[in-house]
Amino acid sequence: MIATKPQPKTHQHQKNYIICPLCRTGKLIFEDADADDVPIRLILPGSKRKAKYHVKCDVCKKQVGFSFRS
Repeated sequence: MIATKPQPKTHQHQKNYIICPLCRTGKLIFEDADADDVPIRLILPGSKRKAKYHVKCDVCKKQVGFSFRS
């Protein structure tokens, strides 16, 4: 399950963001609520799965991998 938090409605288009599954504070990826849904798989450090893309959390400084499910 991917945790998302909505931003305050100060902009015309509402944006959500995927939070870091490790620290549950850092914002990893911003997504546009009006865009088509693309399934994303988050891959934690030490997992047997290989991630195609990596992003570093600004809060806990750990890398989280992700890939797009098809």
